[in-house]
Amino acid sequence: MERWESIGKPEEYPENDRRKLTVHGYEIVLFHLPSGFYAVTSTCPHAGGPLEEAKVVGEHEIQCPWHRYRYDLADGHSTNQPMYKARVYPVKEENGELYVGLPG
Repeated sequence: MERWESIGKPEEYPENDRRKLTVHGYEIVLFHLPSGFYAVTSTCPHAGGPLEEAKVVGEHEIQCPWHRYRYDLADGHSTNQPMYKARVYPVKEENGELYVGLPG
């Protein structure tokens, strides 16, 4: 079950922007890519690399700056190291606000 928390208005996040946010204790990185908004945990599950510094590679894939592990922002699976999966959070836009879905 998820609870939806407001993270502001879509226009606060320009396209191709990324922002590290703390939402009710969860450290996440919000990416605004041409394909949409995506939220992922701020640390790489492999060795704790800073995913706010990740390189965007493709439509909705990022590459950790430390060891180049890649993650699909749609579901978190690693596209080059299948044993790893980053935690992703759903994002929705409703009534002019952006919301991120958190556990709980």
